[in-house]
Amino acid sequence: MNGRQDQNKRLSSLGKKLAYLVPLIVTVVAAYFGALAVPEFGRCFGFEPGGSTHPLCPYKPTKNQAAPPQFPLETGSYSAQGSLYHNSWQEIASTPNRSCIVQVAGPTNAFTEGNLQTTISSISWHDGDFYVDATGFAISIHSSTSFRDGFGPDIWHHQTSRLGHIDQLNQCLSSKDKYVKTEIEKTFIPKRAQ
Repeated sequence: MNGRQDQNKRLSSLGKKLAYLVPLIVTVVAAYFGALAVPEFGRCFGFEPGGSTHPLCPYKPTKNQAAPPQFPLETGSYSAQGSLYHNSWQEIASTPNRSCIVQVAGPTNAFTEGNLQTTISSISWHDGDFYVDATGFAISIHSSTSFRDGFGPDIWHHQTSRLGHIDQLNQCLSSKDKYVKTEIEKTFIPKRAQ
């Protein structure tokens, strides 16, 4: 009977080892064949160069791997509410492959002489968001006619489809690389696209 108990113990021990090894072997085999069928799956298990070799790594594509979507904001002039923004506005223009923004910062008081600073910037897509290249701020899109972008604390709302800086926007839209240009002029009350 003693030999039978030893044999049962060995089988029990072998069963426990197999219970641990079989799922591991199945996972490795599935990962290998999954790497052949779906390369993204293989990256996680190290079957593709540059992939993670950690066996618990669920592969998730990074946000920059996705192609940039069509820029969702309507072309036109945008303004924010509040007395601080009497003389400030933004303009946006887009083509199917590129978007640009004009940020106009004027004096906070409509009756005070001051500088008008105009920044024309390309908009880029990375890390799953659109960014204003001039500032590095992400554009938080609320709807196709409202957004927030770090240019003032308020939400900017679409006011008109007319653009006051069409020539500068066309230069930005026709450039291939990151585009940033700033102009400063002395003004009383800035001209605004109506």
